[in-house]
Amino acid sequence: MSSGVYIRTEEHKRKLSEARKKHSGPNKGKKFSDKHREKLSLSHIGINVGEKHPRWNGGKPNCVDCGKKLSQYYSKTNKCLRCTHKIPWNTGTKGLVKAWNKGMKGYRAGELNNRWKGGITPENKRLRNSLDFKEWSFSVKQRDNFTCQICGDNKGGNLHANHIKKFSDYKQLRFIITNGITLCKDCHIGFVTHHEPEWESYFNFNLITRGFVEDEFISTKITGGSVQDITVIGKAVL
Repeated sequence: MSSGVYIRTEEHKRKLSEARKKHSGPNKGKKFSDKHREKLSLSHIGINVGEKHPRWNGGKPNCVDCGKKLSQYYSKTNKCLRCTHKIPWNTGTKGLVKAWNKGMKGYRAGELNNRWKGGITPENKRLRNSLDFKEWSFSVKQRDNFTCQICGDNKGGNLHANHIKKFSDYKQLRFIITNGITLCKDCHIGFVTHHEPEWESYFNFNLITRGFVEDEFISTKITGGSVQDITVIGKAVL
């Protein structure tokens, strides 16, 4: 027979169908009566089941700890799942394995590191990665209910704590909570960046309207995990 796709005609299909019918079983298409089906069912009871099966090997074992009948075979332990996980695998190993960096706090840090270049990390980057900055950022977002004060966006991971007076120009106001406002990424980069003086009055009016700042205020500074009040412009409502 030639290889490739062979397109069968309707006549050919009919002949194939008739040929299959000739080779079908004698009972194909026949419907047994309820009485006959009941006799067939009774005749198969107990045949090749349980101990009568040629591959019978004693059945599923019991758990060696609690004696419960196992739902499946466990060739290594012969324990049920509850008994298997009763004792954690690492019980009694405390102190046997010591972490490689145990007692090495500060190891090869700063000047001890082979890549030390004299402390050239810019002050701006160092401060923005400090604990003080992270606490200030969280306090500003928490005060603003984690919502952009321009468009109202409140998606997690999309919010920035922005300085009303620029971080680089006003060093004494870097960690003052009332010098911060919550913005989303799009508003921060698209509207406010390079236009800080134009937005300053709007942000201050926002804080005054919400009762966080009065015309003259004392702002809150976070230093080393503690809160200190320092006079900046006047009086704040905290």
